[in-house]
Amino acid sequence: MFKYINYLISCGLLLLFCCKAPTTDYKRTTDYERKVHVPVNLFNGLTSDEKLKLKTLMAGFRKIIKHDDQLIKAQKEQYEKFEEWLLQDIQKQKDLADSFKYTYYFLEQDKPKQTKNLTIAQLVVNTIDCIVTDKCSDRNDVYDYDNDNHHYKEQIKNLFAIFLNKILSIPNNTTNVNEKMFKCLQSELIYPNNLLIIALGKETAFLKQRFNDNQIQILSSDLLQNKVFKIHGRGQYLSPQYVSFIKLSNSIIKPILDHIYDELLKCNGNQQSLDNFAQDLENYFDSNEINDETMKQLPNIVTIKCE
Repeated sequence: MFKYINYLISCGLLLLFCCKAPTTDYKRTTDYERKVHVPVNLFNGLTSDEKLKLKTLMAGFRKIIKHDDQLIKAQKEQYEKFEEWLLQDIQKQKDLADSFKYTYYFLEQDKPKQTKNLTIAQLVVNTIDCIVTDKCSDRNDVYDYDNDNHHYKEQIKNLFAIFLNKILSIPNNTTNVNEKMFKCLQSELIYPNNLLIIALGKETAFLKQRFNDNQIQILSSDLLQNKVFKIHGRGQYLSPQYVSFIKLSNSIIKPILDHIYDELLKCNGNQQSLDNFAQDLENYFDSNEINDETMKQLPNIVTIKCE
């Protein structure tokens, strides 16, 4: 009897090893996803476009972390905790994807023709990899601005490294550290003076992506540039006030620019009223730290008074 039992066990084992494993019970992970450790089945609740942007951002960070020997274990763990925290909040994922869309637009615009089958995330990861390993020659799966411009490739790598280092500069023992890392990253993503935009000479195009014509008119006006931020031709990014202002979230800065534009249309162009409004605006910026809390109150406090 035991002989027959052994035969049955042997046949069962043969059947088990000959059968193919099921392929429909799980999502297969691509070689790319394994390489940069991008989890599958994430970003539920996001649009396909938002998923592409967020995945590109995360893949770039993970690639930098993989190659950056200067990052200590605590910093790597800090990023992992931040990512876990982010993936619990769909709205924050949407907000981050929205903030990244301006830089992402230029990454799309500069996508080499021969890489049409690659995603932007794959291109970014490949480009970072080729720079840090110094193996960019003859690769056709990386960014190749101006044929073989290593400077451009380096700027892509440096851009993600700077974004990452900015958020990791926040002490891990800070209260609400993840929230502060999120706001820091969001402000850097919407900053038009980042390395990639400088390399492309696309600051004006970046601003046009972010703001409408009326908002740009106010942003570049003498009122803000010189009277409020006191730039006077010395370079707007040398003004701490201007830098803090331009890094405000869209939900804060755009209503402010719209408010200033609308106020300047009132009072039939009365110069005294305009001058008084300009002075009130200057005083408000001088007496308040530029942040979301103070600036969102500006439209309710600083209004033009017609003489």
